[in-house]
Amino acid sequence: MMKPFISFLFIFTMQALFAQEDSVFTQLSLKQAIEIAREHNPNINMLRQQIEQKHAQLFRGIGLPDPQLSYMQEGINNDSNPGYAEKRWTVSQSVDFPLTTYYRMSKISEEEDMLHQRLRAACLYLKADIKSLYTDLIYTLEIVHLRKEQLKLANRLYNSALLRLEAGEASELELMKADIQKAESQNDLDEANRQMHVARYNLFRVIGLDPEKQRYDIQFPDTLRYVDIAVDQEKALHTLEIQPEYVSYNYKLESASSAVKEAWSSFLPNFNLNYYIEDFGSGYDFYGYEVGVSIPLWFPFNQRSHIQEAKAYRRSVEWQQRDVFLEMKRQVEIAWHSYEKSKRTIERFHERVRVKAARLRDLTMDGYAAGEVDLLTLLEAQRTYLGTEKRYFDALREYYLRIIELEKFLQTDLVFNNEDLSCPDLK
Repeated sequence: MMKPFISFLFIFTMQALFAQEDSVFTQLSLKQAIEIAREHNPNINMLRQQIEQKHAQLFRGIGLPDPQLSYMQEGINNDSNPGYAEKRWTVSQSVDFPLTTYYRMSKISEEEDMLHQRLRAACLYLKADIKSLYTDLIYTLEIVHLRKEQLKLANRLYNSALLRLEAGEASELELMKADIQKAESQNDLDEANRQMHVARYNLFRVIGLDPEKQRYDIQFPDTLRYVDIAVDQEKALHTLEIQPEYVSYNYKLESASSAVKEAWSSFLPNFNLNYYIEDFGSGYDFYGYEVGVSIPLWFPFNQRSHIQEAKAYRRSVEWQQRDVFLEMKRQVEIAWHSYEKSKRTIERFHERVRVKAARLRDLTMDGYAAGEVDLLTLLEAQRTYLGTEKRYFDALREYYLRIIELEKFLQTDLVFNNEDLSCPDLK
């Protein structure tokens, strides 16, 4: 009796677990999308592996090549019973000058710090990319809703035209125009659905969602609505020099400076140590050692070229950092001015345009049904209303995208901030 009950309990538990796993992707929130992307995004994982690779190089920078073991025999006779004067086993080890080792290991350590900062920057950019794609997706969902409303209005218009035709108050021409309007509305809805599916798969691709989980029944709980968000332009500009991407070039510059010092330290002698045991015919009863140092005799060809190369690389990094700073400033300026413009547009829509356009739509529809307004006036009112709504959502999408762009520099969540979207790599 107990075994069937245990089997039933096991099957019920497994079904509940599978149902819970499936339900995770029945509704895909922004937080879930970001978490999936951080786990599966190729660029993020590539940087993590580069950090591991650079960390593994650290001890290799000590500069200890493998020792050499050699055997020597000399003084061999050419007689029928040849002898030898000496046999010797030798162990050789070369060692870099300690200061050279220090600069080389400093360079590797600073390169690792640079990669950590690039990982932080990549995490911020990834979150911004996911937010932007998510915004595009919910924007297309709003357009789908708008096109459904457009089709509903077209059906209502067609029904009104049909009733008026049957009552002898309208011509077949009006019914034909209403039918064309309905067909065009259906086409607009189909196109809106197509764009929505494109946005869905763009998001799925970037976050790396398993194809088996890319189902049509996935719902997206967020909506595109206006929230008054204040963004300080000066604050965004003052954060440029603490951005992870910019800071990564600080470490890269320090690494380049360590490379210059390493090149200069090549003038210092490297050491070579030899230890050997000798056999003069009575056994290995003797030993000896040998100590040598390198002499930078060919410095015009070796050390000098290494130093010039390292200096040129450091100057190149300085210009790269300057270019990154100017590019980030350009992005902040463009994003902030676009944000400010879209915000003013949305506020005008809220204060005057949307309410009046909706009111005009309702009045003309009622007037047409009552025979007080002609078809052309009604169609123009509907086009005004639908165009107003479309431009409103266009401005709202632009508003969200520009704030998301500024979030990268402010390193804080301004939109979709009802959940913890912080990146573990930034803690």
